[in-house]
Amino acid sequence: MIPDGKSAPAEASDIVFVDGSWAILIAEDNPGCRARLEVALAGYSYPIEVRIVSRGEDLLRELATNAYDLAFVDIALGTSSGLDAVRAAREQGMGTFVVVVSGSRTALDRSEARALGAYDFIGKPVATLDVHRALDAFQKVRARSSALLIDDSGTARRLMRRIFDRSIFRVDVAEAADGVEGIELFARAPTDFVFIDLHMGGLDGLATARVIRAISPDTKIVIISADVSRIVDDRRFSSLKKPFDARQLDAMLHDLNGLPHPALL
Repeated sequence: MIPDGKSAPAEASDIVFVDGSWAILIAEDNPGCRARLEVALAGYSYPIEVRIVSRGEDLLRELATNAYDLAFVDIALGTSSGLDAVRAAREQGMGTFVVVVSGSRTALDRSEARALGAYDFIGKPVATLDVHRALDAFQKVRARSSALLIDDSGTARRLMRRIFDRSIFRVDVAEAADGVEGIELFARAPTDFVFIDLHMGGLDGLATARVIRAISPDTKIVIISADVSRIVDDRRFSSLKKPFDARQLDAMLHDLNGLPHPALL
């Protein structure tokens, strides 16, 4: 545990990750809930350092350091709001992964929590399974992955790249302007995911997907189209309807990574 009154040094412009462990902040004024969170974190399969605060002003001070990988934040901290502290820290450039904790789902404004970049909601009494689910998601969300976008429209590729930039997942994106170029690029540098426009001149999306599947049977392929009826029953590929936004992309990336959807998605 990080000693009381001490914070890991950090620049406000970037997240600081602790070598070999995660720095996790618990903001909770209920001793029983704090204990449940600590027990759940101690039972996880990755080294974790924990800092505990119980007041809104202390939460804001700690979040503002940007020294934490993940924070479990109670909505109500005495007379203070945990979400108000998260909001203020976000305005100062904080990038910590936040999980909201509350005894009442009705007390949570989900749209507000999403707007503040909160990832998930955990109810009280806190269950170890819920905490570990959030930690599993954190690993996947913060890990680097790669995607190849294949679309014969330069405008569509630029739009999709911007949507990937807004995703909570960290995805390095490569582009190809048609099916043949996409296959050649994938053969040279395979990616974790391939997103392919269904309707392209020359080699269409399904034909391109079949060739890539033959090259790499385990690659996760998503066919993109305004009309997904042609492929909705093809279980070899996932499908994503055009146009889509960052939340819909995040939902797809959760599916591709085998992650359950968080309550705040």
